[in-house]
Amino acid sequence: MTRKDKPSADEVAKKAKSAKFSSENSTTVKKSGKQIKATPANLRHITEQELEQGQIIGLLETELDEQTTGLPPGKYHMFMAKIDDQWQVLAESGGAIMAEGRDVQFEKLPPGRKPGKPKIEFGSIWIQFCICIDDFCWCARYRFVL
Repeated sequence: MTRKDKPSADEVAKKAKSAKFSSENSTTVKKSGKQIKATPANLRHITEQELEQGQIIGLLETELDEQTTGLPPGKYHMFMAKIDDQWQVLAESGGAIMAEGRDVQFEKLPPGRKPGKPKIEFGSIWIQFCICIDDFCWCARYRFVL
């Protein structure tokens, strides 16, 4: 069952407090001497329905400027939920929603195919986090700037 409403910043911040991250699966990329790092959340303990209701999928840390990423430099909890049958990604920092992902793509991986580390692609800064629940994995890809 998908949500009908967007989560509040308080809901996202509360989920972020209990999120556990897989630092060994982080990806760090540098551009112009500054870095952007994506660390996935460990979501093996949730169900697909809980994911649809909304979960922290990762931590994004960026030193890049806002024109490059759509976000000011800082740390962001990446929250994903299925709202009105559409997957959405939000970036939360300091108890505020700072940005909404654009062009969110969500792909269910074939059984047995395991996701790799998060991906960061420059151009318009595409971010990809993959989620595994039991033997099933999905990848969410999104961006913040056009």
